[in-house]
Amino acid sequence: MDCGASLICSVPSEVWNTSDPGPRMRCKSGGRDTAMTITDVPIADVDIRLVPERQTRRQFHQQIARLERELAGTIARLHPRRRPVSTSTAHAGARLLDAAELEAARDALAARLQYARDLVAHQTADRREARSLLKRMIEAPEAHRWARVTTVDLGIEGCRQWQSEPRFGPIGMLGNWWRVRMSSGCP
Repeated sequence: MDCGASLICSVPSEVWNTSDPGPRMRCKSGGRDTAMTITDVPIADVDIRLVPERQTRRQFHQQIARLERELAGTIARLHPRRRPVSTSTAHAGARLLDAAELEAARDALAARLQYARDLVAHQTADRREARSLLKRMIEAPEAHRWARVTTVDLGIEGCRQWQSEPRFGPIGMLGNWWRVRMSSGCP
């Protein structure tokens, strides 16, 4: 059990580099006292890079958590048929990722988030185009023969559809009498 670098650094310097194999210190961990053996390592040899690596890992974890939240929110805005297929890779058990692996995971999440944002932008543009097409169909149905717009295309709930079709069947086609007909809804 490790008490942390701050407690080891607070041990008096005469304890370090002693020939006694068992210099001990007491520390609190989880509300209980624990006796630990201090190793014979001078304080100058302690790897100072551990603290920046810990901070770097914490920052990567925070960035990954933020990206995952944004990705989940972005995918939730997509229509179910437009959602990307999950491409998660499974690992053989739990493991601790180093900074390079965390950075790679963050970069992969950032790429997935950008792809999802592009899908949302395309979906928004498609919905805008569908609304524009429906408006043009209502204004001039003969210019949009057999065109169809559904509620899915518009991004609204329901299962209605609007279709430009000839009035009075084949006679309407010959007379160029077209109309936009809205379905009654779900079957």
